[in-house]
Amino acid sequence: NGAKFSGSTTSGDAFVKVKADRSAAPKRPGDNSDMLKLTSSRGPSTTEARDAFKRHSGGGRDHVEVDPYQGNGARFEGTSTATEAFTAHPSARPERRKAHDQRPVDSQVPFTGTSTSKDAYCGWDPEPRRKAGPR
Repeated sequence: NGAKFSGSTTSGDAFVKVKADRSAAPKRPGDNSDMLKLTSSRGPSTTEARDAFKRHSGGGRDHVEVDPYQGNGARFEGTSTATEAFTAHPSARPERRKAHDQRPVDSQVPFTGTSTSKDAYCGWDPEPRRKAGPR
């Protein structure tokens, strides 16, 4: 059906468009300077932490220039403590298992016993469903 709807709906008729006040929004993304000011309906607001804060005079941290690391270029010819402490133990290579050893045993005889899962199962009666309708 490609016909266009040309009438009106009750939802559309009841909709009231409200123009948002954009003056309180930040001017551009990331410009939160206005949002950092604590204000309330009674005027500028303050906190105990803000009142107790003491700004220290000084230029901040001194930047120390560090020379980049330069090795001496010599090769290490000794032994490390990790190498000296390592003790190699002789061990046999593990035996590889073949795929046919890992398959379950096929049997033509049906299982007649009970399983632990079946023995431990306690049956329960489910709650009857409630009929749909007003609550």
